[in-house]
Amino acid sequence: MTHRRLVALLCAVLTCLVTGGPTVSALDSDLRSPLFQRSGRPPPRQYRPPPVPQRPPPPRGFFESLFGGAPPPAAAPARPTRPTYVHRPYYRPLQAEPSPRADYRRLRSQRADEADRARSIRRNASRFDGQARRAARRPAREVVKPKINPSTFIVVFGDSLGQSLAEGLDAAMSDNQDVAVTARTSGEASLARPEPYDLAKAAQEALAGQDKMSIAVIMVGTNDRQPIKDGETVVTPGSERWLQIYSSRVTDLVKTFVDRKIPVIWTGQPPMKDDKLAGEMAALNTLDRGLVERAGGVFVDVWEAFVDPDNRYSAYGPDVSGEKIKLRTNDGIHFTKAGERKLAHFVTVEIRRILDLRAAVAGLPIRPSTLDPADPAELVDRQMTTLPEPPGSVGLTVKPLAGPILPLTEIEVTPGGVLLAAAPKATGDASVLIERVFGEGHAVDPRPGRADDFRWPKQGS
Repeated sequence: MTHRRLVALLCAVLTCLVTGGPTVSALDSDLRSPLFQRSGRPPPRQYRPPPVPQRPPPPRGFFESLFGGAPPPAAAPARPTRPTYVHRPYYRPLQAEPSPRADYRRLRSQRADEADRARSIRRNASRFDGQARRAARRPAREVVKPKINPSTFIVVFGDSLGQSLAEGLDAAMSDNQDVAVTARTSGEASLARPEPYDLAKAAQEALAGQDKMSIAVIMVGTNDRQPIKDGETVVTPGSERWLQIYSSRVTDLVKTFVDRKIPVIWTGQPPMKDDKLAGEMAALNTLDRGLVERAGGVFVDVWEAFVDPDNRYSAYGPDVSGEKIKLRTNDGIHFTKAGERKLAHFVTVEIRRILDLRAAVAGLPIRPSTLDPADPAELVDRQMTTLPEPPGSVGLTVKPLAGPILPLTEIEVTPGGVLLAAAPKATGDASVLIERVFGEGHAVDPRPGRADDFRWPKQGS
């Protein structure tokens, strides 16, 4: 009995020694409690190894179960399993992004495309707005109607400036259906070197052709600053022989039309931007004026219309309406559209004077002759002086009932006489001012500081 109690006590002790796992498992559960875990992050995923199968204990015999036998070898104490933490980032992993350089290039390309698109939209909008504003500001273009059966034909001869004059005359005479303007010009025309374009030959062809010509307008001289070929020799410009040859060519060209009873209007050269060229053109105007007037033509001086108050070249000036605008092109030689119109204005004054004179002469009635050449006796009697009355006789003056009928528009012309010259014409800006005030009815601009000067602010204040 005593032995059984000892064996039972020994078994109980061994059991206590073997069953020390509950304390370790309790400690493990305490370590796994939320108190020992870090706050603010999700609990880590624990790694649990797969269970290892254990062999069942060998069967015990009768004596072993009765006396206990030798105790089995004590198993190594189980170590508490520490929680295995798996690295888990605090953010959700994104997809692989391109490098910063590639992203910058892509972004820059997108912004450039957007900027180009916006710039194109603004450019198109501004272009359409500009076209709309210009269309609203610009008056409607008048339809040029062809002139039917004009009675006056103006033919312009010359170089490139002559072409500008022809275009200006065409614009100035566009409202007159009785006047037609034709240009026979060339940019290479010259009296010094007629090989490229011979003006004398062109004049002969125009007179011999079927085209009618009422007035001849000539403007040439820009290309005349070059040597003249005289036979086998070449004459230097400005020399005495050069002046003789050039003068003869100018005179022959003018007389080509004067001999056909065609009025000739020779237009002088305008000032040039280059000082040397301007001096040559001024000397050429002085030479041409005397030659043209002696040959029976009319010389129109346009120099003062294109200079400033200091008598120097100016690209800007008043146009035919009085507004200051650009009149010359950037090369300092040719004219803008407004300049062509102003250049033609001075020639138009002469053309209208010729046309008005023709109309006045054509409208005069023919005065019937009081002498009958078939009765020479009556002619002799009328030419004889009357004998004086004898002294002492009373002479009674008989008053006729009515005097002779005379035309009021008759022009008294003496045998072999000529018409008196017209009054001196205003030249330069004076003619533009006269035409604007008395022809178009515009008011004269007041002088600065005068009582009728209502401009504000006051100039000079």
